[in-house]
Amino acid sequence: MQNTKLKNRGAILPIMVISFTFVIAMAAFGIDVGYMQMVKNELRTAVDAATRAGASGLRISPAEARKRAKDIAATNIVNGKALTLKDSDISLGTWNPTTRTFTALSPANENNATAIQITGLLSKDRDNSIRLIFAPIFGQSAKEMTINSVAAMGGGADVMIIQDITSSFKEELADAKTGDQALLTALYDNGAGGSRAAILVHTGWGKTLAAFQSIKTSYSSLSSIITGIQHCGSTGMPVCSGTDIAAGFDEALKNFKDPGYVASKGGKVVVLCSDGEPTSSSSGSHPSYSDQQLLTLARTRADELWALKVHIYVVFYNRDNDQTAANNLKSLIRGTGDFVQVTDAKQLPAALAEINQKLPVQLVR
Repeated sequence: MQNTKLKNRGAILPIMVISFTFVIAMAAFGIDVGYMQMVKNELRTAVDAATRAGASGLRISPAEARKRAKDIAATNIVNGKALTLKDSDISLGTWNPTTRTFTALSPANENNATAIQITGLLSKDRDNSIRLIFAPIFGQSAKEMTINSVAAMGGGADVMIIQDITSSFKEELADAKTGDQALLTALYDNGAGGSRAAILVHTGWGKTLAAFQSIKTSYSSLSSIITGIQHCGSTGMPVCSGTDIAAGFDEALKNFKDPGYVASKGGKVVVLCSDGEPTSSSSGSHPSYSDQQLLTLARTRADELWALKVHIYVVFYNRDNDQTAANNLKSLIRGTGDFVQVTDAKQLPAALAEINQKLPVQLVR
């Protein structure tokens, strides 16, 4: 009887040793897998941050795009070291939202880039491969890892154009409309065709001519709506009633707060094209307000838009080169918005088209 017990114990011991070894191996495997996942998350965070930063420099120069990408990458610790990017890790080009493909441009054409692709690499050659803790015991060497990220300017943004059609803008309205069309075309052509556009006009009242719709599928109809914009008081347009930018912003807020509105991932943008400061009118939507009160109200409405994460850009036609007026209109920009001032109406098309290069950047892959 005693011999039987000893035999049983002898049979169980190898099983225990094998089981214990298996448990240790699985624990070791779990630790290494967990560490690899942590490093992967670190690399993804670093590459995405560098890609966004690089895209923000595209509007300045290819060199600035690369510098910003490298600088931000170096502030991120990956696998225990700061991530270092080489020039070969950074490609400048264009993004096609339909096919979801990035196309690199030749060095000679990089000034036309609207997108950037960055490759984050952990490798033995760079002495930053992932050195696992337990895997070498089982014959596994250090692991390498590669992560790509692409960011595009204005990709997938909701862009709302607010066009001033007041009496003072009558002679320049044709040039402004050409500019609105140039912006729409730039959004369509630069690979950010996934964006949506809305068209608004304002006098002392605001009016929506086109709610948000895909530029890719509605380019022709949006172009027709821009062509159909007329001077205040014309059929289908608000009455001539002073210049109340707040009224235009009120109309914008209605669109962004509409229960049926679902924001795109590329950000929300308002582009105001105007030629003057707020001027009061008894027939406007704020008849009792003075000029200064209308300006203050416009700033308040701009704050409300930014509370909804709407970036505000202003293209200001200033025929008299009045810097006080320019500063007042400049005070309406919000977020990453920009202020563009021209003194010749013929410069409006180029100024508005240029806005496309200044829109918020978006990670697209």
